[in-house]
Amino acid sequence: MQMGLRVMWVAGLAVLAAPVAAQGLASGKAEPYLAPAAIAALAAQVPPPPPPGSAADRADKAAYAAAKDGIGDRNWQRAKGQRSLNLPGYRQQLSCAFGKQLDAKLTPRLFTLLNRSARDANRTVNAVKARYARTRPFLTDGGEACDLMGTPGRPAKPGFSYPSGHATTSALWALVMADVNPARAADLDGFARDTGNLRVLCRVHWPSDIAAARTLADQLHRQIGATPAYRADLAKAKAELADAPPAFYC
Repeated sequence: MQMGLRVMWVAGLAVLAAPVAAQGLASGKAEPYLAPAAIAALAAQVPPPPPPGSAADRADKAAYAAAKDGIGDRNWQRAKGQRSLNLPGYRQQLSCAFGKQLDAKLTPRLFTLLNRSARDANRTVNAVKARYARTRPFLTDGGEACDLMGTPGRPAKPGFSYPSGHATTSALWALVMADVNPARAADLDGFARDTGNLRVLCRVHWPSDIAAARTLADQLHRQIGATPAYRADLAKAKAELADAPPAFYC
């Protein structure tokens, strides 16, 4: 039985790790729920990051400095395992938080919800990042980070920092998945918070990037949840929940 479960688990991860265009999460080809005008309006409501020298800015810098002590430790390794939301390890942890095994073939309606909401999150985050162009923490001093690295101290194409795309999408997914399975709401929220915290420990985000991401995720969820398309997809995802297998190796 144990061997059989392992084969199923590995097979499930293989499906989940397939190319994004085929059946991965955070698919760039999924149809978003929100119209471009709604995305622009949401992005315009996001306040700027803390101004230099403010109390929040000092707290951000202190957190970045403190994270240096954790380079290479267990949380550092955990953060490396979440460098992409499409990594099999991340998907398996998300399955555990949800209580059901996420699989493109076994839970296709849930995949639709997650892919479509991720498109909305990505478009909004990218618009805000482009407007504020906040520098990543490790670019301020050439320090080490667990992600986006070419060679030590010289990251490859890091992009902007505010707000965190990882934290926005993971927090939004937690809310969406809690709509499908309310009994797992606390577990999903805890996992999303952990994902955001790991981005700080990874030294790729400031704490205020994560805070802004969670606020944005709440706003996205309210807007998305009001659309007829979301409500229709949610009903289908709830209907398939009973037949979804429990998450493996949690």
